[in-house]
Amino acid sequence: MLINFFFIFFFQVAKREANITIFAYIYTAARSEAMLASESYDTIPYVLAIPNGRPLTPFERLVKPFHYIIWICYSSTLFIAVVFIYMLRFIGKTRIINLVQGDRNQTPLTYLLSILYGISIHKNIPYGNFARFLFNSWVLYNLVLRSAYNGELFKMLHDGTIHNDVETIEQVVQENYTIYTFPSLAEVIKYVQPKAHLKPFDGVYNLDSTLQRIGDENNQEKIAICLLKLTIEYYNQMNPTKRVKILPQILLSSPLVFFMPHHSFLRLRAASFILETHQAGLMRRYRTLILYTTPKKQRQHGEATNLSMSVLMGLFYVYGALMILCIFVFILEMLSKRYRKLQIFLDFLNI
Repeated sequence: MLINFFFIFFFQVAKREANITIFAYIYTAARSEAMLASESYDTIPYVLAIPNGRPLTPFERLVKPFHYIIWICYSSTLFIAVVFIYMLRFIGKTRIINLVQGDRNQTPLTYLLSILYGISIHKNIPYGNFARFLFNSWVLYNLVLRSAYNGELFKMLHDGTIHNDVETIEQVVQENYTIYTFPSLAEVIKYVQPKAHLKPFDGVYNLDSTLQRIGDENNQEKIAICLLKLTIEYYNQMNPTKRVKILPQILLSSPLVFFMPHHSFLRLRAASFILETHQAGLMRRYRTLILYTTPKKQRQHGEATNLSMSVLMGLFYVYGALMILCIFVFILEMLSKRYRKLQIFLDFLNI
């Protein structure tokens, strides 16, 4: 395995069976005591990679544009308005009804729902001061929320993934992620976050397979990996369908060095080579050769794309349920001709 090769290289250099390590090794005090470290040829941050997100279900696409708090507030406001309308109808005092909903407004619930769906109203608009104030307040309230919902819904229909909201290592620990990393990095993470659940790479969960598990959108495991940012970016480049999310928080930035046996004759030559490499800008060039693709840009506003049936399936489910409700109401209307009490009840609701 790749991890075992790391230690084999170290042992060979420490036992003077090899002259130098040509790999991305970080500088540590323990390693410097066993081997001779060269000057740093690059500094790359270590970051955490977590799952990027899973596909949205058709129904989630309809409700995801608003947070549940917004839905609670919105539905509570609508429920209170409907109850208030029926309370006025139950009280039956014409003066109070005209004051609240207007003397010409005979279908206040219909107007309420029309404004909710953005339907224009031209007839029987209330003229009283208080009624107009309620009317304009409800129009403004729905205008803002409906516009916000439409804008977010457009993006949800085109980008149907739930993006992981975890941004810091503290959140990773709080969400009880299992962090796979090297033993040398495990000490650093444990020092920063003592409660972190760490697990070293082994023969079953090696570096490549762990990244594949994190990038699998059907995998529900809460796992993360701590690696060089360049390594994770290279993986995302080579696996565009199984990308992982790179946390913006940098865990540590460590110098990358070569390791040689103590008193190695390559020390001065390695130092000269590293200096010439920096002066020529070869490390920057090397990065562009490794990472030749740029990160995926966000979709530009208004860019068209085809919406499949699976994307809009949630809308058809809701529409089908409403059609069933309409059939139920139709049956009640037909039965109301035979039953007087049912007719009175439907007339009470018919506003």
